[in-house]
Amino acid sequence: MNITSRSCRCRHLVHVVRAILLLFVICILVPAKAHAGLADIVTFLTNITNTLQNDVGSALGLIRQASTVMAETRQVVVWPEATINDAKSLVLRTEAQYAPALNSIRQLPINSATLADTSRFEAAIRSQSVGNLTSVAGLYSKVYQPIPATSAASVAQRNLADIDDSLTMGALKQTIAMEQGSIKMLSFADQLGNKSAGAAPGSASLLSAEAQLASLQMQAQFLKTLAADLRVEAGQLAHDNGLLKQRAQNTQELNNHIQKILSKP
Repeated sequence: MNITSRSCRCRHLVHVVRAILLLFVICILVPAKAHAGLADIVTFLTNITNTLQNDVGSALGLIRQASTVMAETRQVVVWPEATINDAKSLVLRTEAQYAPALNSIRQLPINSATLADTSRFEAAIRSQSVGNLTSVAGLYSKVYQPIPATSAASVAQRNLADIDDSLTMGALKQTIAMEQGSIKMLSFADQLGNKSAGAAPGSASLLSAEAQLASLQMQAQFLKTLAADLRVEAGQLAHDNGLLKQRAQNTQELNNHIQKILSKP
């Protein structure tokens, strides 16, 4: 035990001794009438304590009553149990009615290619998995042919073929990613339906927030797909314009050759 703790204990002992001595002096020196006054004070303090206890008990009782009324209001007015159970039943009935048909539609085979290379290429772009993106380029070249060699085409023709392939590959890859995102969103929608069927009262706002967030994600994916489609359209316009420029250049070269032939004696 250190010095500080010893000092504190000594001071506490001194105060206790002083209080005992004071009570002893009061009991000896104070007359009998004063003793009666002390009894009245004790009685008064006792009455005050009992009154406070009764008031606190009444206040706690009122608080319990208010809590009960609020709970009943939530269960009957704000979140009525019967209405919530009806909504859950409707969700379950709707899922049981349409879920098998929707699942069968999702699993319908829509591949149409019959040749070996085209079948593999179609299977890759319909795989709904970004893990197959690396194989798309090679399969695309087998179906649509690689870029011609420098000896087989002009620089302008090779450039047009290269940029057209690039835009097409970008759109195809974005489509695969979009389909994979769609599958995830459908799975999330199923999970959200299951949650809503067993949701607790008052959780509708949370489920609604999750649904809105998923909707925003799907809209972002749609905008990416739309951007890819616009790039392809812009590439097609640029391709047509490039062909016009080549025709104009070819026409000019043909005129030059005709002028040279006509200018010979």
